[in-house]
Amino acid sequence: MEVLGLCSLCSKPARYSCSLCGRPVCLEHFDRYAHLCYHCSPDKKDERRHRELPDRRLLG
Repeated sequence: MEVLGLCSLCSKPARYSCSLCGRPVCLEHFDRYAHLCYHCSPDKKDERRHRELPDRRLLG
């Protein structure tokens, strides 16, 4: 669904709405295949978690 307003995650112009929570989001924070925002998308949650975890090889 196309919406006008500000992205609830970054305040850029929002053109989409999450089909699960209804949040207005920009293209950068919208999973177009699942029609979900990055907070609701299970695929994007996994990507964020991997980026936030430290690399265990560096802790060795």
